[in-house]
Amino acid sequence: MATLKDPDRRPRSIASGLAGTAGSFRRNALVLTAGTSVAQGLPLLFYPIFTRLFAPAEFGVFAAVSFLSAVAALIASGAYEHTILIARTRRQAAHVAAYTLLRSALVLAILLVISMPLAHVLVPLGLDSAVGAWLPAVPLVAAALVIYNCYSEWCVRSRYFGELSRVRIWQTSAIAASRLALGTLVPGINGFVAGDVIGKAVSAARCAVMTGKRDRPYLHIHTLPRLRAAARRHAHVARYTLRDQLVNTLAGSIHVVFLSAAFGTKELGYVSLVLSILYVPVTVVSSAVKDVFRQRASVEYAKQGTCRATYRRLLLPISVLAFLGFGTLYVVAPMLFPFVLGSDWSVAGEYARILMPLFFWNFVSMSLGGVLVIAQRADVSLVWQVSSLVLTIFGLLVGTIILNDIVATLWCFTVTRALAYILYMVLSYHY
Repeated sequence: MATLKDPDRRPRSIASGLAGTAGSFRRNALVLTAGTSVAQGLPLLFYPIFTRLFAPAEFGVFAAVSFLSAVAALIASGAYEHTILIARTRRQAAHVAAYTLLRSALVLAILLVISMPLAHVLVPLGLDSAVGAWLPAVPLVAAALVIYNCYSEWCVRSRYFGELSRVRIWQTSAIAASRLALGTLVPGINGFVAGDVIGKAVSAARCAVMTGKRDRPYLHIHTLPRLRAAARRHAHVARYTLRDQLVNTLAGSIHVVFLSAAFGTKELGYVSLVLSILYVPVTVVSSAVKDVFRQRASVEYAKQGTCRATYRRLLLPISVLAFLGFGTLYVVAPMLFPFVLGSDWSVAGEYARILMPLFFWNFVSMSLGGVLVIAQRADVSLVWQVSSLVLTIFGLLVGTIILNDIVATLWCFTVTRALAYILYMVLSYHY
């Protein structure tokens, strides 16, 4: 009979504890960072091809389906996958993962049944017919997301960092290959959306196969009483995380609903492309800067109960770096976008200029982020997230309903999001 090996409890020699831990951490961090960077950067290499294969409206439909799928995945899983890492033993972590998958399967099965009649109801009420046609794909994509998220958390728990890097690269590669094949061979369908569905499904299947290969014994230890007990044990954490993640997702993507309803999927496609392209380098660079800041800030906070000196010291150089980078992009964006992506995307270059202040404040605030975590003020973080969502909705309402103009709406969106990031900086400095 196969035995369950728990890496959390494996013995360690004194030598490995003294010399191996730091090296192992650096190696794992390097592997995971490299894999994440490749996974995030790979789609950018294909965008000049995709923008010539697919119309802006198809990008807009993808943005809408992605938003709905992310929300559906969160509600279906109840955010229980985020408790896999904190479970006391690996066996309990396996029970949590199994409960997450079972709960998600039941919820998404119900959603799949009602998705087709739901489309017939929502389209007359204003839902874009192209988005409505893809509603049945939402629970399928959500299921793939839940499987992928559970497997990612399991890999972190088990310290499978090399595998975690591979699965991230695998997913983006499968999506890119599927889109390329469908856009070339089957131009009659929205291959940009269909490729995403196929790629995520292939990635989820790989996660299932690798789980069977690596941790087969943990597939045969589950009973309903054990799953219910694991769910009850972690319910309080899951409820808080679900609330936090849901607010964060809505704040980051609620513009999809407003822009699609007010101006159609074509305009949404332009905006979603700009956000997709610019957020990747911003996230990669700001995350690297943030890691350095958090290390210094945590040391200073432990000694003095505040990290304002470090915050002030890094604020100016980070702001100058952001000003130079985004200032340059502001100048070249109208020429760069049509040159790289094709003449059909010249509008995206103009929209990029409007959104540039948003990216500036996002970069500065997130580079100096993490203070609220260091200060253990999760309550303040949640208040900021809710405030950010309210500000964003207010700006979008003003732009879409009162001004009823896409350019004015983007300016309202930029200003309110920038205000939200400035508020985050004020709160971070205060605590």
